[in-house]
Amino acid sequence: MQAFLVRTQIFVFLLPAIILQTASAQELPAWDKDATTKEIDGLRRYAWVLSDGIGKTLEKAPSDTFPAVSAFMRDFRKARRDLDPDGPPSNWKLINVDTLAIHNPNYWSAVYEITPADPLLMWFHASLYALNGQAHRTFYSQQLAMHSPVETPFRKEMPRLMVSAGRLISMGNVAVQSGTKLHDLEQYDEAAAVYRDVLSVVPSHSLALYELGYSLEAGTKEKGGSGQKVAKPYFAKAKRFDPFMMSAYQGNFSAEEFKRFQALSTKAKPSWDRFSQTSPAQDSVKQLELLSSHFQDAGLHDLALIVRQLVVAHRENSYNGDDLRFIKASLQALMPQDDIEAILKPRGEGNVKLRINNF
Repeated sequence: MQAFLVRTQIFVFLLPAIILQTASAQELPAWDKDATTKEIDGLRRYAWVLSDGIGKTLEKAPSDTFPAVSAFMRDFRKARRDLDPDGPPSNWKLINVDTLAIHNPNYWSAVYEITPADPLLMWFHASLYALNGQAHRTFYSQQLAMHSPVETPFRKEMPRLMVSAGRLISMGNVAVQSGTKLHDLEQYDEAAAVYRDVLSVVPSHSLALYELGYSLEAGTKEKGGSGQKVAKPYFAKAKRFDPFMMSAYQGNFSAEEFKRFQALSTKAKPSWDRFSQTSPAQDSVKQLELLSSHFQDAGLHDLALIVRQLVVAHRENSYNGDDLRFIKASLQALMPQDDIEAILKPRGEGNVKLRINNF
């Protein structure tokens, strides 16, 4: 398979030391709101520089050869047009990543015009979540990016998103622990205040969202109200921001929802946990195929498609019939009204592929 190599000058990240080294919860203050604010602001500014730099490189791709890449970059610029990079990140308009990428046919068409598992495209994907300060989604997306077998001179730089996202999760978790102690003492209003304080800085912190719903549920029941109804929106947000927040999967399930939950709890989550502890050097096509299938069965179709790109990359960019059937099934779940054949049209043996892992 041929590769089209985009070349330009290396863009260097000259940001101050805003991404600190990881630290355990024991090393962090009980709840340092100012430090957490600086961390999330740093993550979002870094994501701006990163996504802008990779985006400018993608825009250099010839539109006649890579029309989907060009179409997606127009979507990307439109999504960011009201975001002022010189203003405080807390005032930035949030990007709807679901609309921009996950359910956007232009995005997936672009993915299949580019070398499978190109690390800079995967890094770019993670940066979309990081622009919003979505720590868990950023961490998971970048974790997958680190497993790309495609070489890049930016390999040492790539973990920075994970480091910062991991710190945000840890900082929030420490604060949440103090809230759960209040909850256990049946001081539900006080516990809720702690969780709301975390969410005022990191609105997507899944554990804080879950615990807030849990405390509101208990407090409402204590007053004779319908606690489950109050908690449900917070549980829904918690699992949307972190699909592996197993405790947030509560309430009544349809038969199909229960089937997906079973796949998540018994297959996808355990497989992900094993993958998370595995070095990229230990990756195998069989294990990655299994992980992608577990994600698909659990309804985590965006993650399933990304892992499937890792599978293809490990086969030296060779798609087979099983891959095509797999990709079509997940794309159809994400975009049931779109022409899936058209999305996949640029992909195929012998097609020229855009390569963005070098500058």
